[in-house]
Amino acid sequence: TTPPGWVLPRKAASAVLMGRAISGMHYIGMAAATFAPHAAMSAAGHAHAFDARLMGVAIAVLSLLLLSLTLLVATVDARLASRAADHAHELARSIALLRQEVRERLKAEEALEREKEFLVGVLENLHDGIVACDAKGTLTLFNRAAREMHGAGEESLPPEAWAHRYDLRSAEDRTLLAPHEVPLYRALMGETLRDGEIVVAPKGLP
Repeated sequence: TTPPGWVLPRKAASAVLMGRAISGMHYIGMAAATFAPHAAMSAAGHAHAFDARLMGVAIAVLSLLLLSLTLLVATVDARLASRAADHAHELARSIALLRQEVRERLKAEEALEREKEFLVGVLENLHDGIVACDAKGTLTLFNRAAREMHGAGEESLPPEAWAHRYDLRSAEDRTLLAPHEVPLYRALMGETLRDGEIVVAPKGLP
């Protein structure tokens, strides 16, 4: 593969060599040809005299035109090749950056997954019940202690159904909590809770 910097010089040299070869071929042909003055050139009988110098000049001009055209095409081709090489370089650089970004994201996701597994392991081994929900009120976490306490795990229930499903009752009179009284719902609404007491009385459990 020719380096980009050598494309134009090589093509220019080829064009010059081709022009000299064409000129030489024509001059050799002219030197070998013999023209009789005032010879008949057509069936109509019109006579034309050939001027060797005029034909030589015409051939030289034509050769120069062909040479110029060849150089112009070579220049345009070299510029296009240079632009293509620049675009290819930019594309390769963009691909390399994209691959690096993908590798970094994969590493970050792997680290996040390991951290998540670690946290889940810690929560699962706590003796206190831990219950959590997302911003939409969907229960997302019941650790082992909470599952044993409630006799069930997390389910896709609206906050209005939490107290009835998990038998959440008031610590004072053991009545079923209203939805706005459930501690998790109150925390979801932005309230700060501390040392609150409720009774969990699931059916079928002591």
